[in-house]
Amino acid sequence: MILIISSVVTFLFGCNSFTDKVKPFVPGTYIATWKTAFSVAVDTMNISAPSGGSETFSIVRRTHLQFTNAAKKREPEYSISKWQGTYNTNDKTLVVQSNGRIISFDPDNKVLRMGAIVYRKL
Repeated sequence: MILIISSVVTFLFGCNSFTDKVKPFVPGTYIATWKTAFSVAVDTMNISAPSGGSETFSIVRRTHLQFTNAAKKREPEYSISKWQGTYNTNDKTLVVQSNGRIISFDPDNKVLRMGAIVYRKL
C-alpha cells in the first residue's frame, strides 16, 4: 500500500515538472515599444536564469524615452532598473520583490506582460 501511494506521489510531482513550459521560457531578452503624442519609448528587459536551484531571477530593465513633440527641445531620457523576481510556480509568474510588480509569460506567443505593457522575446 505504501509503495502504491509513493508511486502515485512520485508520478504527480514528476508530471508537474513536465507541464511547466513557462519557467524554461523566462530567461532571455524582451523588448517593447510604444508611442504617445509627445514621446517614443523603447523598453528592454533582460531576465537571467537563477542559479543553484533558486527560484529568484535577476531582471535588468532599460528604458529609452525620446521626446518628439515638445515646444522646447529635450534630451532623451535613459533609465536602468535592477530587480529580483521570485518565480511563483502556481501562477507561473515572476513577482518583483522591490515593487510587487507581477510579470506573466506566454511561451506560445513568445511574449512577456507587465501590466499593460507587452514585450516580445528576441
